[in-house]
Amino acid sequence: MWETEWAVKSKVEPVPLPARTEWFSTQFDLERVYVTHWSEHCVECAYPVCYTSCPLYERRGDGNCKRFRNGILRNEDFPGLDGAGYDIQFKRWGKLETQLQYGPATSRTLRVLTTVDRYLLKILNPIARIIAGQKRNRILNIKYNKFRELIIRYLTSLTSSRAMEFDEFVVEAFNPTNRFFRVIVEMIQDQLVVSRNSLPMNPGYNRTSLPFSSLNLDLSRGEGKVDLIMDADYEGRLIFTVLDFVKCRRRAASDAIPMVPVEKIKCVVWDLDNTLWDGILVEDGLDGIHLRPQMVAAIQRLDERGVLHSIASKNDSHSAWHAIIHFGLQDYFLYPSINWGPKSESLRSIAEALNISLDSFAFVDDSEAERQEVSSAWPQVRTLSDQEIDAFLEAFPLQAAVTEESRKRRFSYLTEVQRQRKVAEAGNKDDFLRDCQLVISIFSPHEPADVERCLELLQRTNQINLSTERYSKEKLCELLQDSHHVCIAMRAHDRFGDYGLIGFSAIKLTAYATLHDFVLSCRVVQKRVEEHWLQWLLNFLKARGYPLLHATYIPTKRNKVLLDTMQGVGFERVSSDGSTIILVRKTSDPVAHADIAAIQVQDVVQPTAQSHIET
Repeated sequence: MWETEWAVKSKVEPVPLPARTEWFSTQFDLERVYVTHWSEHCVECAYPVCYTSCPLYERRGDGNCKRFRNGILRNEDFPGLDGAGYDIQFKRWGKLETQLQYGPATSRTLRVLTTVDRYLLKILNPIARIIAGQKRNRILNIKYNKFRELIIRYLTSLTSSRAMEFDEFVVEAFNPTNRFFRVIVEMIQDQLVVSRNSLPMNPGYNRTSLPFSSLNLDLSRGEGKVDLIMDADYEGRLIFTVLDFVKCRRRAASDAIPMVPVEKIKCVVWDLDNTLWDGILVEDGLDGIHLRPQMVAAIQRLDERGVLHSIASKNDSHSAWHAIIHFGLQDYFLYPSINWGPKSESLRSIAEALNISLDSFAFVDDSEAERQEVSSAWPQVRTLSDQEIDAFLEAFPLQAAVTEESRKRRFSYLTEVQRQRKVAEAGNKDDFLRDCQLVISIFSPHEPADVERCLELLQRTNQINLSTERYSKEKLCELLQDSHHVCIAMRAHDRFGDYGLIGFSAIKLTAYATLHDFVLSCRVVQKRVEEHWLQWLLNFLKARGYPLLHATYIPTKRNKVLLDTMQGVGFERVSSDGSTIILVRKTSDPVAHADIAAIQVQDVVQPTAQSHIET
């Protein structure tokens, strides 16, 4: 719950909901949360003396100090635990605080509490405005706070028999600015700070999960508090969707994501001290550390094969990145996570930024304790000591065949970092995409290099993959030569750079038009490529007399995002036998958002044999 009664909505610049499907509230099935009530405070509060002596004091409606520019504003466009996000513009010395005085509740109970609170405030706020500046205004506020406390205590007492154990403390927030900053989360009990974490807030979406076991809290005592403070008195803006202790229901084994490493590795995450270099940076300084040549050679070898690299290091971020630049390695590492938080959380944030599943990650660290911490949180990540790199390079296949696309993969991601900075500045995603001047080229793959890249996509792609069939080169060549199929590849580029060949699809044209293969590189997901490709395909089929497009979707534990995407662009489920789902879409219905990019059609080979058209 949130102290929203002092929000000033008219002064807040609106923030559109970013295109994202992995919000915590939509991704996890919660068993319970700890009921918190987040309110506005000052880190230097010396009430009541500071109200007359502090130069930063600014009177709020109830007489308290105003440390948030517009209060705490509820934004129902964002999906939070109680159905909304909460927009806060921190001023100097502003902090969020909640007392740990209540107990656990279900998600439904939390929503009920929030709804009751909102409706009561709708009644009380007009009264408070009428008597603003009067003593009765403050008395009304105090009485309502006590009443709200009684309601919360009663409702949480209904679940007080449940264990006060939680999985983690989750901080999920959207940073609508184009600036990076940090927030400090402190857990306090017995007037002592029992846990303190510095969390990065990059432009755009952020989520950090702090394992409950690491927080040293006893929530059964009904005593203590949690503070969230801007690092270095930064005056930033955040929209919080989760800020709470959570307990998730365990998924059935059939629903679980695979918890073992896959054979092919797509990203290697490196520790720094005594791993990438000999020595400890904060102790030995830049002059006292020495780069390990064998590690650099491994990074370069993997990079040539299209494997990406990042960093998870407990270090001072500024000093560590300065060292990386000093050694000339800054262009190798994507979305580095250099902070004092758990490395398991660093890997999660890197995986989200890259849009790559954690089971295709390898993590290299000289510390056995750090490797165990990562393995405990993410058993699907392959963990390696610094002494195992040579054996790792020899023992495990790292990639499909090396292609020109794989050699350029890192540069594509570096270009994407520039795009993300621009979209943070632009605010509206579709306006940004139009400004990018995206061009999608559609053609039939014939050249050997194009065929190799299509094969690579079919073998590597997990999420946007309709059939998930892993083609051999021979079988792919047979498909390309099949007279009943139209095989389509896609390239894309914009004013920032070239994405390369990013998609492949195969459509069988007989009595019916059936899409049975579709793969798309994760680097262009959420850039409206799917919509433009589908609109072209529907036009292509409609012109040839096909009123419907069928799609054969083979569900796996990894490709549900594609099913959601297809249903989002108008496909309807018509049958399912558990192993196959048949989707159908009319070719005459237009596709939304298919007016942003430009389409260039090169040579598209049409089937020479075709039966009667469906009716």
